[in-house]
Parts: sequence; C-alpha cells; structure tokens
Amino acid sequence: MKESRGADGSKIPIEEIDDVVLPESLTELVETYEAVVQTRDSYIWRWFYSVSQQFQLSCVPSSNHEHALEQKSILTMFVTMLDDLAEHDGDRQTFQEARKIPFPSEHPVSDRDGVDTAFVEFAQQVWEAFETRLQTAPRYEEFVELFRFDFRQVINAIDYSLVTNEHPDASTLGGCEQYDAHNMVVFSYVDVDLMHSPSFERDELVELRDVVWDAQMMARIGNWVTTWERELEEGDFSSGVIVYALQRDIVTVDELRSDDVDEKAELAERIRDHQVEEYFMTEWETRYSSLKSGRVTASSVDIDAFVEGMKMVLTYHLASRGKK
Repeated sequence: MKESRGADGSKIPIEEIDDVVLPESLTELVETYEAVVQTRDSYIWRWFYSVSQQFQLSCVPSSNHEHALEQKSILTMFVTMLDDLAEHDGDRQTFQEARKIPFPSEHPVSDRDGVDTAFVEFAQQVWEAFETRLQTAPRYEEFVELFRFDFRQVINAIDYSLVTNEHPDASTLGGCEQYDAHNMVVFSYVDVDLMHSPSFERDELVELRDVVWDAQMMARIGNWVTTWERELEEGDFSSGVIVYALQRDIVTVDELRSDDVDEKAELAERIRDHQVEEYFMTEWETRYSSLKSGRVTASSVDIDAFVEGMKMVLTYHLASRGKK
C-alpha cells in the first residue's frame, strides 16, 4: 500500500481514503454533483469524511457520531461548490444568488440572467439535505443562530476570495487571516457537533470558541501550503502563500495574471525558493504550541483531543498534496 509522510513524520496509508464508503445520502449527492458541477474529483468527499473524524468533539456521543459526520460532509459539499464557483470560475452572478440559500430571510433567484440555474438549484438541494437532517439534532434550537452567524462568515470568506482574485493588488495577509480563514468552516463544524452533544456544558462555550480561533487558522495553513501550486496554475490568487509572496515582492500582479505555463512554473519555483511555506508552517507550530500549553481547559469536552485532531488535519493535508 502506498504511504505518505504526515506532519510529524508518521506514515499515512493514503490509499485507505480511496476505500472510504460514504453514507447513502452523501453518495446520492455526489452522483448529482458529478452530473451538474464536475469541478472536483470524488476523492475530496472521501478525504473530508475521513479527516473530519479526527477532530470531532469528544462530547458527541457515539450514538450521534455518524449523523454529525454526515451533516458536516454535506455542509462541506455546499461550501466547496460555492468556493469553486468563486475561486475557480469567477462566476459572481451565480455566487450572489447561491450565497442566499442558507439564510431564511434571503431568497435566491435561480433563473436570473447570467445565473447558472442548474447550479443554484442543485446547491439548494444540497442545503435542504443538510438542513433537514440537522433539525433532528437534540440541541438544534439552542445553537442554530450561532451556527447561522458562523456560517455567514464562511460565505463572506468565499466572497473575499472572489474579491481578491478580481483585485489581487488589494489583497493583504491580514485580510487572509481575518476573512479567508473562515473558509475552513471549523466554527460551523463545531456548532454542528454541539447540536449533537447533550452533555456539553454551555458555560464552557467561551473556552471552546477561544480554541477554535487558532484551530481554524491552523486548518487554513494546512490547506494553503498544500494547494497553492494548483491554485496558481488555475489563476486563483487568494491563497495566503501567494498573498504573502505578493506583499514581499517575490512575485507581481502582472506575473500572476500571465497565461504562460512556463512563467507560472517559474513563479512557483521562486515562491518555493523564498521558503514561503516554511513561514506558514512556523506560524502553525506557534499556534499548536500555544494550544498545547494548557492555556484553555474544559471539563465537558476534551480540548487536547481536539487540538491533536487538528494536528491530524495537517497530516492529512500534507499526505494528500496534489490530490485535492
């Protein structure tokens, strides 16, 4: 079996992800996705279903594990669809309608001129599959408004990526950290877990969310350092790696906008030579060490297990480089 090295040098049997069996509800959505959207290989859905098990909150009882994982996987499909629509396709008109879907007070118009009707209708189907099942969670009503707030930040993060690609000369590393990090959806995943956690003590919510700020940025760094080369080739300049290179004058906006394949390859080599990935990995280690120091504690949820789960997320990112 093919093995890859993870964050700590450990071996990850990456081919095991190819053997992951998705729940039936997700499999049906994947089949429709492949007919309507076709942007991503089905590997991405198996990858997330596998990795999400590594950072599920300890307070989710075993009886709710599969239900919570299924919901987070469906949510991931919705986010990935909108993210690719913005970053890969640059389709602002369709995005502006699709972004309304999660919020009851907003009403998407799928047949508006310039809008990909089939995309919006399928996005609505994905969201309805997520929302319908989520409503059965034992603490849905208690955490749903917090979830909606957190998920609005995810949508804003995707919008920020779209703006960054339209105006790369206006992008900043601070903006990536404040806005783009929410693209990792970690706050929303935690909200879903809390909805499925009858024993979680509400008075420990502050401590948990304090940890999630760092955990979400750690997840974003793992994604940035393993996908920026593909995104550079596709003309997506929203990665923190590329924004850092822009701010440090390692590359220029005109060079990024070039369609010359050889020039893009030279830019990638230049970014590697300036050790930009190493800068972000040092930042990841700093945040990890801070969380491991014990500055945040809780009794109804295992904070240390969650932090170690985020280390596994990095491991999965590194082991799957070039496959997602």
